[in-house]
Amino acid sequence: MARNIPGTPNELLVRRARSLPPVRVQNGLMRSGDREIALSMMYMEDGDRSFLFSLLPEAKVKRVREELTLQKRLKITYDQYRKAIATLTESIASDRGGGSMKSYIRPVR
Repeated sequence: MARNIPGTPNELLVRRARSLPPVRVQNGLMRSGDREIALSMMYMEDGDRSFLFSLLPEAKVKRVREELTLQKRLKITYDQYRKAIATLTESIASDRGGGSMKSYIRPVR
């Protein structure tokens, strides 16, 4: 008997975003910080990233892209990435918004 494997954190976020009304996802993304969104997109495929970017105004997309570029030079753990995805998933699924993450930026030595 095959087990039902839920997928990567990334796949869970995208699946959740696609299952909700676009306005709700957009509101959740707008409430979320640019760093948090960028961290959640670190391992995302281009098509999924484009889907989420399509829900955001150009100014926020630009800031998130800048954060993605910055994060390439940082030491970010998988646990930090997973927490960002969980926080963002909660934010897009809730009318009230999700929690927030503490700063995860650590310089690489």
